[in-house]
Amino acid sequence: MMFMKQTRSRSKTLISLGLFALIVANVVRYILEQKLAVAESIADPVSGFCYGVAIATLLIGIRAQVRERRG
Repeated sequence: MMFMKQTRSRSKTLISLGLFALIVANVVRYILEQKLAVAESIADPVSGFCYGVAIATLLIGIRAQVRERRG
């Protein structure tokens, strides 16, 4: 039983981190484009990397949650 609790908290933690990373990616994009007026050739890869990390973390969390439910 203890193993399943650790798995649940791990998947919830990963999903929470992914959602937080998504928020950070949105803020980074806003700051780069609106406040700092960084060139598009720099802003796009940086914001794209941030979104990629966020999406990957969310997908890993969702996959862990599915595995947890399947047993």
